[in-house]
Amino acid sequence: MSLAIKSQGTLLEIEQLPIGSGSWVGISEVQSIPGGGGSSPEIDVTHLRSTGKEYLLGLPDYGSHQITGNYLGAGVDAGQGLVRSRYLDQAPAQFRMTLADVGTTQMTFTALVQSFDLSVTPDSKVDLSFTLRRTGSDTLA
Repeated sequence: MSLAIKSQGTLLEIEQLPIGSGSWVGISEVQSIPGGGGSSPEIDVTHLRSTGKEYLLGLPDYGSHQITGNYLGAGVDAGQGLVRSRYLDQAPAQFRMTLADVGTTQMTFTALVQSFDLSVTPDSKVDLSFTLRRTGSDTLA
């Protein structure tokens, strides 16, 4: 029996301002939350007595998430509306992703909404995409 966690049922939420308010709003019809792709830079600490290159790791950069979903229309989804508002006012926001393992695994992080785009093509739905540029560290519990 596999102990893998299904992605279906994962919930992405945004916290209403101010950060720390504890009031979370779901972002409806999210289709994809790709990983942040973060990394830590190398710090070269090689010196004249080194016998090979020596390194330390710098501060982690947690990267960005390119979120995709179905756009529901202005005023229809409060979560999508808050994401758009954070894009327009450039204020950082808290996000919370709850995995589908009976709601016990959560990742909370602060991010700037770097982009907010709609895509419209014939014989299709209106697609939503937005980029969350993570800032600071996260919590995973």
